[in-house]
Amino acid sequence: MIKTKIHQESINNKRIYIADNHHEVLPAWEVEHKNTGLSPALLTLDHHTDNLKAFLRAGLESDFSGNTAEAIKLLRHDEHIDYALCKGWISYSVIFSHVAAANQHSKIKVVWNPATPPYPTSPSVQQEFKNYADQVLENSFLQKRLESAFSEMPKNFILDIDLDYFHTTQSINPKNCEIFYKLIQDCEIITISREDTWVNLLRLEGEMITSDSLQEALLKHIDKATR
Repeated sequence: MIKTKIHQESINNKRIYIADNHHEVLPAWEVEHKNTGLSPALLTLDHHTDNLKAFLRAGLESDFSGNTAEAIKLLRHDEHIDYALCKGWISYSVIFSHVAAANQHSKIKVVWNPATPPYPTSPSVQQEFKNYADQVLENSFLQKRLESAFSEMPKNFILDIDLDYFHTTQSINPKNCEIFYKLIQDCEIITISREDTWVNLLRLEGEMITSDSLQEALLKHIDKATR
């Protein structure tokens, strides 16, 4: 069993942080900011949009004076990016999502194609979405999203990957993934959130992927990209 508590490891000198839940990667962004003095851009691959204001769901007034561990107890999964922005740990965020953003945020850009098939409500209507989901690391898929997101790639960025971005075995085993490998090579650090519950809920009928299998495959990609 792969360890699930947030921890740091290095693959070919690429720093990687892994957490159980998405908002629990915050300490990695804080450490990166303190160690480098930089506020990098954040590029997130996620099924969801994660663009709500910090502490909104807890019904609290914004309070950024406490430590990160205390904040994590109050933040929900889709509020942590705003928290990091308010703390100055990142400069802005781009999210490659499979769903449209219901809320707007001045420093969080959600990149989503309106032609994306809706998530299937039953196995009998899942083929169209599966065809889409199988492509999410392919060059052609990422190139279109990068063109929508950036006029030019930022010099400093964090590559942040929520494992519920993947819905099929094919999605984590792309045929042509040079662009994804370039993102791995060029980013400052990589943060990975396992999101076991969401991976299990969102994987398509008949798929056998788990957070463990996705994490193992992703680390192999990182190793190959950074050799």
